[in-house]
Amino acid sequence: MTHLGVAGTARKRGIWIPSAFGLSIATLVGLAVWPTVVDRLVDAERQATAATLRLVAQSIERTVERFDPIPSLIADRPVLLRLLRDPENTGLGPFVNETLSQIARAVGASDVYLLDMDGQVVAASDYRGATSSIGRDLASRPDIRAAARGGAARFHGIDVETGRRVLAFAGPVTEGIDVLGVVVVRNSASALETGWAGLSQSIAIVDGDGVVFLSSQPDWVYRTLRPLTSNDKIRLAVGRGYSSERLQPLGLSQTPSLTGPTRVTIDDDATYTAESRPLGLAGWQAIVLSPLLPVQRQAALMVGVGVLAIWALVLGATIFLQRRARLAERVAYEAALRENLERRVLERTEALGREVDERRATEEKLRRTQAELVHAGKLAALGHMSAALSHEINQPLGAVKSYAENAAQYLDRGRAEEARENVKLISQMADRMARISGYLRDFARRPGDALGAVPVGDVAERALVLIGPRAGRTGVAILFDPPGTEIRAVAGALRLEQVIVNLLSNALDAVASKEMPEVSMEVAASKGLIEVRVLDNGPGLAPDIDPFEPFFTTKPAGEGMGIGLSISYNIVEDFGGRIEASNRPGGGAIFTVVLKRAEEDT
Repeated sequence: MTHLGVAGTARKRGIWIPSAFGLSIATLVGLAVWPTVVDRLVDAERQATAATLRLVAQSIERTVERFDPIPSLIADRPVLLRLLRDPENTGLGPFVNETLSQIARAVGASDVYLLDMDGQVVAASDYRGATSSIGRDLASRPDIRAAARGGAARFHGIDVETGRRVLAFAGPVTEGIDVLGVVVVRNSASALETGWAGLSQSIAIVDGDGVVFLSSQPDWVYRTLRPLTSNDKIRLAVGRGYSSERLQPLGLSQTPSLTGPTRVTIDDDATYTAESRPLGLAGWQAIVLSPLLPVQRQAALMVGVGVLAIWALVLGATIFLQRRARLAERVAYEAALRENLERRVLERTEALGREVDERRATEEKLRRTQAELVHAGKLAALGHMSAALSHEINQPLGAVKSYAENAAQYLDRGRAEEARENVKLISQMADRMARISGYLRDFARRPGDALGAVPVGDVAERALVLIGPRAGRTGVAILFDPPGTEIRAVAGALRLEQVIVNLLSNALDAVASKEMPEVSMEVAASKGLIEVRVLDNGPGLAPDIDPFEPFFTTKPAGEGMGIGLSISYNIVEDFGGRIEASNRPGGGAIFTVVLKRAEEDT
């Protein structure tokens, strides 16, 4: 063999041996680092899974926290009480429907309903749609029953009308301690899943029955963490609207732990690393599953590249740094997403606070305005009665003068006994004028009386004294038979007097054109209630007119502002009572003031 041949063989051996040695070393290093690479990638994926779990759980919990108080805030609106008390009112229904529609848009809810105590939807935010919910019967829903008993409640399940999953929040509409209806705020469950489809992990939100209610995997929805009994399936089908055929086990090899990562398989197929944590809803939990196969493939690729290209450490380092950079960018993106979500929740909370403050200021302004209107109504009534009251005071003044002259003549003649009788008559006339003056003074002052036990018969007689001169001037005798025993109602004496004067004044106006006018007043008591009725034989009430509407009047221009009955309506509402208006069968109108009977009088 020549030298050239020996050199070529040695060169080939020198290349092959280091290559073989390098390949062996690379293989050994690959085998040594394989478990470490896999564990590191699994750990990184677990951290990303844990971050996703925190974001998903916080999103669900903050959605619940945001919607929980909304039914009670909506239920505080007085117009809802008015509609529940008078569901046939064609003027209130459209207004409440539009109000609920605006609220739904403002809070981001899919639907807002108002239900009566029978579970019937009387107003809804979707009233304009072809499939309006008005008239639906939701009485069988557990959250509706709970809210009707006076408590807040939640519901999740399937809307049988639309087939959609919903998350609903319900609260009672109360008047004092009485529940008159229920407000329901619904949110589409699919809206909560927005943004999950693009994640590499799979998300499952499981309710207290172990049923997957929300998921990034559509075929996981309604599947269960464990097998359910037939009774459980029937209960969920009735209470939640779930299909029994869909309530099949998810096929988990084990239930994900709430204390740490768990490796599970689903349907004996794919293997996942699962992270789970409980939610603020009773029995609910959020589960995020990261598939293990992509991680293992990734580890094999990294080790294979290292074995085949051990001499390309720079390239390997570059790949590693790039992966770390991508992980850091992902963590930063999740942090920014969480910060943005927290900022939006804070802004919404501040906006709700401002709305509450504005509402309180508006209510206070309304109370002040109502007090001014009450006082204005009193002054207007005094103006109408001034001429008759002037005659009522001048008459005893003339009698006083006459009795005084007679007494002087009797004294001149030495007839002291007759003079003393005239002085007594003068004293009686003075008492009469003082009583009328006192009634006028009490009637004209601003109402500041608190609610208490008020003798209704005495207040009615005081109102008759005030309105009597005007009735006498128009030739109307107001019939009134006082109750035989003293009955007391929960009211304010001066404001109740104002209400009765307003009703009697309206009755006198109604019979002004009648040849044989009739006006009467009755006071009746039943268990827990007292009724004051004012009846007349006037033309009665038009069927399409609300007599309590502010600034509505049938009087000629300049003879009334149309606020008397509206003021009276609000005064009686403040007492916790109501005013009813109807036509008499024989002609005329009946106005009935219904008040709560004082406890000491029941």
